[in-house]
Amino acid sequence: MVWAKKDAGVSGTGDASTEGGGIANTGVLNINRLVLQQAAGPEGLNPQEIRAALAHYARRVREAYGRLDLEVLTPMSDQGEQQTIGLREVFVAPLVREGMPPVTLPRELVQRLADRGEFLDPAGVLPGVDGAQVERAQAMSERPVGPVLEVLADRQHERVVLLGDPGAGKSTLGRYLVLKLAQDAAGDVPAALRDRLPLMVELRRCAEPRWQDATFEDFLDHLHSTEGMSVPPAVLRSLLARGQVVVVFDGLDELFDPKMRKLAAHRIAAFATRYPGTRVVVTSRIVGYQPSVLDAAGFTHYTLQDLTEEQIAEFARLWYRTACPEDGQLAGILVRRVTDAVANSRSVRELAGNPMLLTILAIIGRRQTLPRDRRGVYEHAVTVLIAHWDQDSKHLKPAGHPEVRDALECLEARDLLELLRLLARHMQAGEGGIARNLIDTDELESIIRDFLTDFEFPPMQARTAARAMVNRLRDRNFILSNFGSGAYGFVHRTFLEYLAASDITHRYQSEREWTREELVRAVLGRRASDPAWHEVLLLVTGQLNPTDAASLIGHLLELYRASRDDALLALAIRALAEIRKIGTSAMVRCSQNVIDALIWQLTRWPWAASRLSSAQPAVATFGDYWAGRPRLLRWFHLYGQFSSGDTVGGERDLHRFVFSFYRAPGTPTVLAAHSPNPEVRESALDNSPRTWPEEIRDELHRLFLDRATNDPEPRLRGRALRLLAEYWPEETRALFLDRARNDPERYLRDAALRCWPGTGRRRPVPSSSTVPRTTPSRTCVAGRCAC
Repeated sequence: MVWAKKDAGVSGTGDASTEGGGIANTGVLNINRLVLQQAAGPEGLNPQEIRAALAHYARRVREAYGRLDLEVLTPMSDQGEQQTIGLREVFVAPLVREGMPPVTLPRELVQRLADRGEFLDPAGVLPGVDGAQVERAQAMSERPVGPVLEVLADRQHERVVLLGDPGAGKSTLGRYLVLKLAQDAAGDVPAALRDRLPLMVELRRCAEPRWQDATFEDFLDHLHSTEGMSVPPAVLRSLLARGQVVVVFDGLDELFDPKMRKLAAHRIAAFATRYPGTRVVVTSRIVGYQPSVLDAAGFTHYTLQDLTEEQIAEFARLWYRTACPEDGQLAGILVRRVTDAVANSRSVRELAGNPMLLTILAIIGRRQTLPRDRRGVYEHAVTVLIAHWDQDSKHLKPAGHPEVRDALECLEARDLLELLRLLARHMQAGEGGIARNLIDTDELESIIRDFLTDFEFPPMQARTAARAMVNRLRDRNFILSNFGSGAYGFVHRTFLEYLAASDITHRYQSEREWTREELVRAVLGRRASDPAWHEVLLLVTGQLNPTDAASLIGHLLELYRASRDDALLALAIRALAEIRKIGTSAMVRCSQNVIDALIWQLTRWPWAASRLSSAQPAVATFGDYWAGRPRLLRWFHLYGQFSSGDTVGGERDLHRFVFSFYRAPGTPTVLAAHSPNPEVRESALDNSPRTWPEEIRDELHRLFLDRATNDPEPRLRGRALRLLAEYWPEETRALFLDRARNDPERYLRDAALRCWPGTGRRRPVPSSSTVPRTTPSRTCVAGRCAC
């Protein structure tokens, strides 16, 4: 191939742009510096030939790894419509923690440890879960986390094992690393990785019989000659001898035979010893990994962590900016849809920490409304995991005895979903109910064995196949987890909740196991007071027809009126938000009844809004013409905005809750500028950034500038300064200087100075709790509200 002479650059996708010598332009890209450092090329090759070989390899890396393969993750309804996504355009580097977790705990417990450092009493975590393993997991959670790329670039970490759950991004990280080292300019590569050739060895391919007695060098030579995915043998050996290579051995767990896996670990250790100075990275799932061989060879172990909310938001921004390149406004709406769903739904947040499941969320989120349509996300995620994920994405052959393996392969995705629904049914009916998320091994195998018998499996084969199925659901499908002491459960509680809801819906709608009255009262109503059942109840509600849903919500209101339990009213509001056809006559009446109950509650106890906060995200999903909105806003304009809670916080909670009902984008800005009630103005200021469309960003900027200068309430001028410092720090320098000189309140003059960009002294503006309150005027602002 002939390359014209141009200056090489790198695009957002990792594609090297070639305005000159292209990828092979000497001294520009990291990979080409390898040529300059060799006074003479390896035997039989001159520098020009080496340069050409490296250029060809870099191009093949870009072709093979530059774009994400989304076909397996994309629902059939969206196939062909998905925008091409470059890996480097959306890659968010995960965090890692040193060490290997002792056991795969339920994800909600892992999240509690990660988010709050919460101490968990091993005896009280879950009956049946090994307490010693919980203590070890807790000890590991106290270790610091760090960016994975910094760990890989650390000169002290020449040999690293990266462990992670399925979908945690192990292979993607390896590909990103190879892309970066092959495509970036040398100055953009960390010093410890600079001037090194990146190579990827997919260990599943080394499992083929012809490579079992060969060396990794032989395998890389084969990749060069057949696929261009390595460099000429002489170049490879020269660079290996110089310690100028980074090798990623991807997917140790994909060698299903434990003996073969251990042999591969020994071969990797020998390879690392043979070429001191070569940096070696090994990736593997946690389940089934044995660290002894690589640990003895000097490898350091790190575990990939779930994505944080900040990383999830960054991924959403990158994804939709790439997927909607011509429509920034749509991209902004979709980003908020994902981030709001993550912030407001525990179930969505639990899944979104996994990069593969987050990608599914982003794909489906473009076509469906989150979190209301989250059931579709859960369904597709479970289907992807159980429906031959290894075969479709990794091209792996199932493990196990051929007779058992072939029998299990006859089960279709719908059969496996039925089996999982059955497991969820037994868990919800067992001791501790759905909150426990636990089943012992014997019961688990018995359920699967009976299920397989219905498919005419002979008894002995069914017994063997049941054990194999348990291992597959745990080791490969990432559906079940062994919590120790013979206890299994769903890795994600979200999967249990989705499957339990699907089971109830199937039994009601398809099998007609219950009447409507029995479903509403005996199945769902009696569990409405149990928070562990709320997500299941909501998912079921979203699958009911409007008449059935109205009956269920009506029963929740009956329970609320009988108990005056705020949680039941919040649950009724959330259930209402699950309904798509909310304009039917049955649902219009239901909406009015819910709002009447809400008004009754807030009129008597305005501070109760804080206890209804779980319903606030649901309120924001109601459509523009929802029947309940005018009813509530009329009450708020005439009465609610003037009601006083017992505390400043309670009054503010009421205003924030009601603001979720506004649909016109400019309404919060009108209230922020013109409401006579300082609490309303403050809540409107806080609410505006959360709801702004991109097109009113300039209008909001002007609003905050005005409020920072002209609001008569000092604490609101301070709140506006805080928002300006957060969203427009550079554009507002002149205002900060003006307020530092001229605001009548000394503490605000000092606060404005701290907000000055670049001083290094910026701290939050003092909260409103430190400033005296004034008595609000009792003038109605309803006439000025565009709702």
